[in-house]
Amino acid sequence: MNFWQQVQKKEKKQFFLINLIFILILLLCINFTEEKRYRRDSGSCVNNCSEHGSCQPDLTCICNDAWIGADCSISDIKLEANERISKIVSRREWHYYHGTLLPQSAVTLFAQLNINNETENDFEFGDCDLYIKFNSPPSKLDYDSKAIDLDSETRIALTNAQSGLWYFGVYGFQKCSYTFFWHYDEICKCGPHAYCNSFGQCTCETPYFGPNCGNQPLQLFSKSGYSSTVETNTLDYYMFILSKKATITIIINETNSGSTDLYIKYGELPAIQSNQYDYAKISSTKDYSIVLSNVAAGTWYIAVNGLETCDYEILVKIEESCPSKCSLHGTCNSGTCTCYSDYIGSDCEKRIPTLANNQVVSGYAAEYFWNYYHFSTSSALPLSIILTQKVNSIDCDLYIRSQIEPTLSHYDLAEQSKDINPTTLVLENPGTTTWFIGVYGFQTCNYSLEIQSTSNCPNGCSNNGVCNDISICNCNYGYYGVDCSLEIMQLIPVLVKHNSVKFSQWIYYNLTVEGSVIEIIVKEEETSSSLSVYVDKTIPTLAKYEWSATEESNIHRIHAVLPEKFNEAPNYIIIGIYGKDRSRNNNEIPFAIQSWISPF
Repeated sequence: MNFWQQVQKKEKKQFFLINLIFILILLLCINFTEEKRYRRDSGSCVNNCSEHGSCQPDLTCICNDAWIGADCSISDIKLEANERISKIVSRREWHYYHGTLLPQSAVTLFAQLNINNETENDFEFGDCDLYIKFNSPPSKLDYDSKAIDLDSETRIALTNAQSGLWYFGVYGFQKCSYTFFWHYDEICKCGPHAYCNSFGQCTCETPYFGPNCGNQPLQLFSKSGYSSTVETNTLDYYMFILSKKATITIIINETNSGSTDLYIKYGELPAIQSNQYDYAKISSTKDYSIVLSNVAAGTWYIAVNGLETCDYEILVKIEESCPSKCSLHGTCNSGTCTCYSDYIGSDCEKRIPTLANNQVVSGYAAEYFWNYYHFSTSSALPLSIILTQKVNSIDCDLYIRSQIEPTLSHYDLAEQSKDINPTTLVLENPGTTTWFIGVYGFQTCNYSLEIQSTSNCPNGCSNNGVCNDISICNCNYGYYGVDCSLEIMQLIPVLVKHNSVKFSQWIYYNLTVEGSVIEIIVKEEETSSSLSVYVDKTIPTLAKYEWSATEESNIHRIHAVLPEKFNEAPNYIIIGIYGKDRSRNNNEIPFAIQSWISPF
C-alpha cells in the first residue's frame, strides 16, 4: 500500500467516525424532543413529581418538604442535633438528611451511622455508606467527607466545621437497617496530661486519670502495705515497677463490710467497662490474693474496684527468680541464669550449635516462655521435626520459620494442639537455608526434640495425588494437605453453607468468579474471634494470601475488587477458614459462610 492509499484509508475512517457521532447526537436530540412533546401533550411532570410535589406550568416539580430531586423521589429529612432516626435503605438507594450548624466558636461536627449487621430471619448482612457535604446533597463523587468501611458503627468527625446547612447522605451498598444522628462539640481544650482524640474528647495520658487528668496512681513497693478506702462504683489506682521478670503476689484484706474486685494491666491503666485488662480477681471473700507467674519487666497498673464502699489494705510481693528454670540449659543463682556452654540468653533459651539429623535435645519452657534451636538444610528431601512432651508437661506448641526465629504471629509451620503427643511438623521441601525451631510454653512445657529424615509420601497421597521423586505429594485439583486427604468444597454464590473447623485446622472452599467484585461473609455460630478467613487465587496459608479477615468479632467480612489476574483461567478463588482459638482445644467451631459476586 502506497502513501496516498494510506491517506485515503485514514480519511475514510475519520469520515465514518464523524458520521457515527452525528447520528448519535441526532438520536439524542430526537429522544429529548419526543420526551418534551410527551410531557407537553400529557400535561404532567416526570413521574407526576412522585406524588411528593406540585407540577408547574413549565413541567418542573416543586417538591414538598422532606423530598428533593427532579421528580421529588429522593427522601430528605431535617434532623436537629442529637435527634436519632432509624430506617431501612435498599440496595443502591439514597436517604438524605440535613441540619443547620449555627455560628459560634470553633466546633467539631460529628455524624454517626449505626448499622444492624444482620436481619432477623435470614443470613443477610447490611452495608451502608455515609457521605457529608456542605450546602448541597452529597453524591458518591461529590462530597466533603465519607466513611465507607464495613464497621457496624461508622463515624465522621469534621474539625473547624463552618456554620450553615449540612447534608448527610446514607447510601445502601447492600440493603441494611440503620440508625443515624449528628451532633457537634466545641473543640476540646485538654490539660497538660491529656490530648484531644479524633472524637473531640480529652483522653488522659498514661498514667494520669480523673476529670482533669491530674491524678496519678500510687506506686507500691515489694512487701510495703498501704491502707485506703474506695467508694462505691469508683476505682483506686496503683502501680509497681519490675526491673526483670518476676513472680508477683497481690493481697487484698477488706477490713469492713464493703466489697472490692481487683484488675491488673501491663503498661496502662485497666479499663473495666471496656474489658481492657490482663488479669482480674473477682472475689466474694473478705481476704483474697492473685499470683502472677513470670510476668514481664516494666510498669504494671492495679485498679481496686469498689462494688460497695470498702476499707482495705493492699500488699504487693515481688519475688525475682529463674521462672523458666533456665530452660534446663543452665543453673540459677539469685534470680540469674548461668548457662551451659551450648546455650545463651537470659533464660538459656537459645542453643548455639546447629541441630544434626537424628540428634535428640531436651528443654523446659515455662508458661509464655520460648526455647529456640536451628538447623541447616541443603536438600529437597522432607524432614520431620518431632517434639515429645515428658511427664509433668502440660502444653507445648511447636513453630518453624525460615532464616529467623518464629513468633506467635509470624511462622511458616506450626502445631498448637494440646492433645497431640508427640507433635510432628513435616518440612516438605526444606531447600538450602537455615530453619529456626521455636518451642513455646503455652503452659508448662517439659520436652525432647529431634529432627528425622523422611523418604516416602504419607498415606500414598491418599490416592488423590502423585508422589514425586523427592517424596512430596502433588495433589490433584480439589484436594490438599500433606497427604492430599482433604477435599476443597464448592461454594455457590448467595447459598449459605454450614460447617465447622477445629483449632489449628483449615477448611477450604472453591468459588467460581464471573465478575469483578466479591463479598464473603463468615459468621461464627457459637463463638466470637475464634476464626480467621483468607482468600487467594491458589490455596491460601497464614503467610500467603491476597485478602484476609482476622478481626476480633463473630462476623468476618471480605469485600474486594478482583485484580485482572483473578479473571484469568481457571477463574476461581480459594477461601480458607482457619481455627485460631486455642481455648477450643479439640472442640469444633461451627460457622456459616455466604458469598456474593457482582458483575461490575
